[in-house]
Formats: sequence, structure tokens, C-alpha cells
Amino acid sequence: MIDFQQQLKTLQNSLKNNMGTGKDSQWEEGRKKIATKKIMEEETPIEEVEEVIKTIEELPIVENLSPLSEELLQEIHALDKRVTQLEIQLSLQPNNPAPKETKEEIDKESLLFISMLDIYLYAVIINPKLQFKNTLYQAYKENLIIISQNILANSFRFFEKDFVLEETIKLGKKIQETYTLKGDSLNKIQNILNEMYNNLFKPSYQKNLYFAQFLNERGLILNAVAMINEILGEYIVTSAQNLSPHSNERIQFHLNRINNSQTSRRAYYHFYKSVTNFFYTQFNTQTEELETAFFPYKDTGNEEIEMRFRRMFHSNKRNKSNLFSLYSELIYRIRIIRNDLVHGNNQRHYHNISYEIEDVLIDFEYLAIQKNFLGA
Repeated sequence: MIDFQQQLKTLQNSLKNNMGTGKDSQWEEGRKKIATKKIMEEETPIEEVEEVIKTIEELPIVENLSPLSEELLQEIHALDKRVTQLEIQLSLQPNNPAPKETKEEIDKESLLFISMLDIYLYAVIINPKLQFKNTLYQAYKENLIIISQNILANSFRFFEKDFVLEETIKLGKKIQETYTLKGDSLNKIQNILNEMYNNLFKPSYQKNLYFAQFLNERGLILNAVAMINEILGEYIVTSAQNLSPHSNERIQFHLNRINNSQTSRRAYYHFYKSVTNFFYTQFNTQTEELETAFFPYKDTGNEEIEMRFRRMFHSNKRNKSNLFSLYSELIYRIRIIRNDLVHGNNQRHYHNISYEIEDVLIDFEYLAIQKNFLGA
């Protein structure tokens, strides 16, 4: 910044040293008066400081001036004071804020955000390296990554313990209220997140039916098959809990023990596998497999549960209904699909398997939810 005080001191010294030479003109004197008077105006805004500086710099300093009038000297002293005030005000101004994003940059971010949503809608994946300057976009992306990680790991119980679904839904609403985005990917994802959240409050087999359908629709057939294996057992377990207070107490005791174990996920898998094996070997008349117990080991809970299910089975047969057989057939069908998928060099067409899984899910919904033949 120009040193105003030094410039004015030089001007003042020059004026004093050259008084009386008679070589200045009325035009020069008038020019100085006009310049200083303009700067002295109290209403001069701080934005014009640069113009003030330029005016001061252009004041001539000549060697042979005649004595200036007292009025001019007073104006110069007042000018000194005013410029000092302006200099102080300028020094107190905040630093210039960072330039705002251009409309082109904002539009580019929105397009990138929409593209990310389009991919996520059908593939349930996000590139974690994507970064957004927009804080709402960035927060929404980070939450979707957490959601997708748990979906791909079939870890849907995570959503019952965490608030990520609710938080993401709120973020999406804020984005919808703040920005006008092209396409409807955000609306569709918001609807899916709301469906997921609402399904968390349903019985476990109904909740996981929704997730199995969701996974199969997006081509995640191995994940879908693992989920179906679980829901087939969950429906039987939930029904068995309703058989009697004693059976409910015994099953709940077993489930609590699983929840408290360090390998709860594996323990759930073995429990539901034991339950579906029990149902299949007990009620599929075409199998030659040895009958298995309800629990994965012998204990006092098996006998009552197995006896009550057999009574229901015989009652079903007397009514000329084959619902037990149909359900045991579902267990067999999903077992074959799973065995084909987990072994290498599978010769079956991927597209056909997806349709087979869809048929299993439709049949399960009919037997377990519409008919609820076991009374869950």
C-alpha cells in the first residue's frame, strides 16, 4: 500500500520551501484545490480509496511555487487527517471472501451427483473416491456407502441398531427442497429407503422377504439365496413360538443365547438350517433322508415342538391340503439353486436362476404370508 503520510509530508515540504517564487499559476492552484476538496468530502465511500490514492499520487510537486494561500494549507492538513482515517478503515476491512462457485461448477456437481444416484439405484454401489464440494451431496454419498456395504454383506440387522436410514432420508428431503435435480433417481432412492425403514418393523421373515426381493431384482442372486435360506427357517421358528408358552420360552432362550455369542451370525445359520432340515425330512414324503430334530442338538424343547407340528400336518392332510408338502418343496428348490451357485463351472443360465428365485419368493409369499398355514 502507498505510504500516504510520506507522500503528504513530501508535498508539504515542497510547498513550504518554494513559497514566493512566483512560478505557479492560478490554474495549478485551482487544480490542487479541486483535487483536495473532492477527497475531503465526508461522504466519500471506502470503496473509492484506490481512486483517492491515485488522485494524491497525481498532485504535482514542482520546485518553484509561489506562496500558497492559507486556505490551501488548511485543506492539505485536513487532507492528511482524512486520508489517515481512510487508511485505518481500509486496514480493518475483512479479507476478501473466496470466490463463489460459478453456475457452471454447480451444474457440473449436480450432474455428477445424479449420475452417482443412477448407478446406485440399480447396482447398489458407489465409487468411494467421488468427492463433492456441496456438503449435502457429500453427506448423502457417505451414508449411501454405509447402506450399500451392509446390503452387500446381507447385514440387514445393522439397520435396526443404527440411524443411518433415517438420517439419509432426512438428507434426501433437504436436497429435494434445496435443489431442482433432473431425473427421478433421488425420488426413487428415497422411496426405497423409506420402504427399507418401514419393513424393519415387520416380523423378521416378512422383513427379509422384502430384502431378498430387493437383492434378486438387482442381480445379487447369491445374496438373495442366502436370505431365502434364512427366511424359510425364520417362518418356521416364528410359527413354533406360537405353538405354546413353553415352546416360545424354549426358542427365545435359544435365540438369546445366539445373540450373546461371539459367532451369532454363524449360529443363526446353523439354527435355521436345522429347522428347515427338520421340516423337510418330516413332511416331504418323497425324501429318503433321515428325520432330523428341530433344534441342532437334542434337548427338552424338541419333543413338544415336533409333536405339535405333526398334529398340524395330519390335520392338513385330512383337509386334503398339501401346504406342508409345498413348503418342504420350497426348501428343496432353494437348496438345489444354492448348490449350483456355490460350485464352480455352473452350467445354468444366470437369467434363468434369477427367475427361479423369483418363483420361490412368490410361492413363499403365498404360503407364509397370504395363507400363513403354520399360524405364525
